[in-house]
Amino acid sequence: MKFINYLESIAGVGIFPLVSLCIFFLFFVILIIWVLQVSKEHLTEMKNIPFNSSSLRANSTKEKGSESNFALSTDSENN
Repeated sequence: MKFINYLESIAGVGIFPLVSLCIFFLFFVILIIWVLQVSKEHLTEMKNIPFNSSSLRANSTKEKGSESNFALSTDSENN
């Protein structure tokens, strides 16, 4: 027996291709709407992220500083 015969024996299996097509179509419509609405400044900023090592260092320094402040505050609360 062929695989297609197994699928035909399942009740309601015909809805799955339609649902899959709708999800696929909806995803790309939303993606196209987002691409048309996103600002050029945002795209330029995202494009230049790998080249802005100074901004990455500044962000990581801020994060490390906040983590160390948190660690100090929790240590002083425990003592």
